[in-house]
Amino acid sequence: MKNTFLKLPLDIQALITGNHKYTVQLKTSVMQHIQLLIQTATGEFPANPSYGCGMQEQLLKLSNPPHLLKTQLESILLNSLTQHETRIQQTAIHVSLKRLLHNNTSVALFTIHGHTIMPVQPFEFAFKLNINPVTFKL
Repeated sequence: MKNTFLKLPLDIQALITGNHKYTVQLKTSVMQHIQLLIQTATGEFPANPSYGCGMQEQLLKLSNPPHLLKTQLESILLNSLTQHETRIQQTAIHVSLKRLLHNNTSVALFTIHGHTIMPVQPFEFAFKLNINPVTFKL
C-alpha cells in the first residue's frame, strides 16, 4: 500500500466530503511538518503539550554569544525532530548565523540532513529564521 500524505494547509470541508485531491510525496510532507513544528511554540497545542519547538522563544529572548546560540538552536531543533518527526533518521543539523547587510538584520540559517524511512532516501531541507535585532547583533 502506498503512503499518502496530505498537502498543508488542509481544506477541511473538502476532506470531510472526500474531495481533497492534494497529496504530496514523503519528502514534501516531512518538510511541511518541520515548518509546522518550528512555527508551533512548545505547549501551544493543548492536546499534546510537548508538541512544538522552542525555536521562536530562543530567537526572541536575550541572546548568548553567537557560538552558544548556534549550539542551543541546533539542540532545540534536533530534540524536537527526534521526538516529533520519526520519518527522518540519522539527522544532522547545521546552523549558521549571518548578518544581512542590505536590510541590517541577523538571521539563523538552518540545514537539516538525514534519510527518510520507507523508502530510504536522502533528505535535505534548508530554511532561515530572523533573529531579534534588539537582543542579538553579530
